[in-house]
Amino acid sequence: MATNNTNKSSSSNASRSVASSSSSSSSSSAAAEEKPFDAAFFLDNDYTYIIQVRPCEPKIIAHPVPGSMGAVPEVSLESKPYKNLLKRLSPAGKAYAAAIAPLVKGGERIDEGSGIQERDIEALGDWISEHEGQKLAVLFDYDRTLTVMEGGNFLGQTFEEMKTALGAPSLSVEGMAEYYAGGIKRLRRLQSMFDALYEMPNLTLYVLTNNPVCLQNVPLFTEVLHVFTQGRPIKLLCSYAFRSNKRLAIQSDPLLAPLCSAAKGGRRKTHRRKRTSQTRRR
Repeated sequence: MATNNTNKSSSSNASRSVASSSSSSSSSSAAAEEKPFDAAFFLDNDYTYIIQVRPCEPKIIAHPVPGSMGAVPEVSLESKPYKNLLKRLSPAGKAYAAAIAPLVKGGERIDEGSGIQERDIEALGDWISEHEGQKLAVLFDYDRTLTVMEGGNFLGQTFEEMKTALGAPSLSVEGMAEYYAGGIKRLRRLQSMFDALYEMPNLTLYVLTNNPVCLQNVPLFTEVLHVFTQGRPIKLLCSYAFRSNKRLAIQSDPLLAPLCSAAKGGRRKTHRRKRTSQTRRR
């Protein structure tokens, strides 16, 4: 039987999580009064989701980033990919790796070479330049787009709760983010990317993810995302709440929906939901 290490919550709590899933939250009525976006750029490693969003082009560009096709197998903690990851971690990242090692005895779903690369950052920069003066949105997938892993361990609703659950009070959320980002250098590069994006006017950033933590562990997930953005706001869209359909998630946002209002069709592929290591069979 699959197990779940997250805090149990009622359906009403989940509903409240969906309602408050933007880390820069605003009321729906206020959003409705805002001018919709003129264009958007969506980055994801999974072609299932790229295909879902492609009907929204050209107003929303669906840009594939590197990543293995299909499911990512778990690799042993004694494997070369895992040992390579450890070499790329700072002391904070290594401390996090040591703390969760007992939880991931079966291995981690590391996808070496996945995630946003320099060419993806360049493509995004070119697109922004081509739309100068317009109101824009950029949507990032999380697993294997911002990170280099599929899933992760999110225990509790805050990082303080997670440290208590692990019995490791000295851990830092920066070490956690670094671990999933694939090392300190890659995390710093992504932070530099976000630095540049936040300096641009008329640009709003989102994370559009199918990871269940976007419903189950919103505060903790937001803390991790804020390591990437260095505390600056980033909106959260959860396709897990829309039967794993990222186009439907986009259409649920009043500022994004006009960019994709005419898109129809496309089979929902619920069997491709991204799972965290919380739901692995043990």
